[in-house]
Amino acid sequence: MWKIVCTLLVLDGIYLGIHSSFFQQVLERIQGPMKLRILPAVFVYACLTLLVYKLIQYQVSDLDAFLLGACVYGIYEGTNYAILRGWPPYLFFADTLWGGILIYLTVRLNRV
Repeated sequence: MWKIVCTLLVLDGIYLGIHSSFFQQVLERIQGPMKLRILPAVFVYACLTLLVYKLIQYQVSDLDAFLLGACVYGIYEGTNYAILRGWPPYLFFADTLWGGILIYLTVRLNRV
């Protein structure tokens, strides 16, 4: 499980680092300065870790891992796009795609 957590954190950290200024601009327009709440963030990564663990356990295909990741991120992004004025369409599409890539890569890198 720790390998899954580390993989998620490293890959997502790279993605978030590359896009951090864009995310900050979007969030500041919507809510003001971003303030990370640690416990909800831990909960999110715990859920993603469990998801990846089960995908590996059930030996899902690479395509299914990608699609499920895109669906999970798409639900989040679609909800934000639907209810938050100022949520950019680019972020909706890019982050949904990233969800698929993140879960696919994490499953792929953690299969034994």
